[in-house]
Amino acid sequence: MDMPDDTRKAIWTFWGCIGTAVIAALLDRLSQRMGTGEFTFNLVLYGVAVIIPFKLAARSNATRTILCVLAAITLLAWVGGAASMPTALFSKIIGWLQLPAIGLTIFWLFTPKSNDWFNDSRNATADRLGGSEGSTTSRSGHVDRIEPSFDKQPAEDGFKTHDQNRV
Repeated sequence: MDMPDDTRKAIWTFWGCIGTAVIAALLDRLSQRMGTGEFTFNLVLYGVAVIIPFKLAARSNATRTILCVLAAITLLAWVGGAASMPTALFSKIIGWLQLPAIGLTIFWLFTPKSNDWFNDSRNATADRLGGSEGSTTSRSGHVDRIEPSFDKQPAEDGFKTHDQNRV
């Protein structure tokens, strides 16, 4: 199963949020509205956030949940503490503009097609490994066993195929 468009949009929107946040932090640092320590902290935080789109693309249901929790905490922090935030002007403006984008990201990650794609753990690992007709996957998406298939062995090499042994 290919990645649904909603999931793809969510991942690209999140990438856009990370990119604009980095640019805003850089503008705030260059305009002396943000100190070196805060700027460094923000860059490290954005560097860690880069993991999220990669994990989402790898069908990580846990990452979807973590992103929801982080979005809720961010929303509460922005709405509850915006007046007391430091005056990093560009980061504050971009932060307010990103709230609807993060909301859309969460919405797109939980549409029915996205849910089906994330919950299709039976074929997730096989798809990433190139598929295997004898493999089975557990609910977590790990390959439990791989059964070799001898059905496709050519008969002219002197060996009987699996089907010929049943006769």
